[in-house]
Amino acid sequence: MNAIYETRDIIRTQKGNQKNIIRFSAPYTISSYFLPKWLTKIKSAVGGINAKLNANFSYDRFEDLVKKKCDFLICHYHQASPHPLDETEYEYKILGLDKLLPVSAVDPDGIAVHTLSFLKNAESSFLSYPKDSYLGKAINHKITSRKKKLFLNQIYESATTDSIKRMALEGHGLAWLPFSCIREEILQKKLMPASDKYWVTNLEIRIYKSKRNLGHNTAELWSVIPGSNLKAI
Repeated sequence: MNAIYETRDIIRTQKGNQKNIIRFSAPYTISSYFLPKWLTKIKSAVGGINAKLNANFSYDRFEDLVKKKCDFLICHYHQASPHPLDETEYEYKILGLDKLLPVSAVDPDGIAVHTLSFLKNAESSFLSYPKDSYLGKAINHKITSRKKKLFLNQIYESATTDSIKRMALEGHGLAWLPFSCIREEILQKKLMPASDKYWVTNLEIRIYKSKRNLGHNTAELWSVIPGSNLKAI
């Protein structure tokens, strides 16, 4: 009987803890390279967080939020891939800035193996995201924003930044990658920018929530997030 009572108490405690869980949804890059450090900062402000993460690999980043599968969505934002959310139903705050830059592996002399090509007979090997993904749209917007045409030979496509990053490190081609996920590789000179600053695209890191989510834990966390934080990560 004692074992039964102890099991019942454990289950009740677990159910109570479930009610206090804050559910986050984020794409791979955010969940791997941004979210852990951000949660460390937030924990000090709210005194601890019981969090659950859904790593969102869907092209529709807002699906989990709309379907109420998460309390907060954290993702990159670029004007080429605007959010479809009703502003009367959802709100956001800016957590920081990231940038998407073309990079390449380096040769033994420290020179970029791949650079952007403006000559048709010297196409650059290109590691790409799907065109309908949010990073794919941001890159395509940058490429088409300049009259001078780029000649890129797409040799690889993946929806995950980690896969493209590993291909770039192996020297397979040039890739646009978020600075947040290649900071260490650039400092270690394993990757280097493969073009001038024009081809760098600025990204916002945003956190979204439903205005109808009035839970105490959600409201407390939202209240400690600054209204605007444009510090680069």
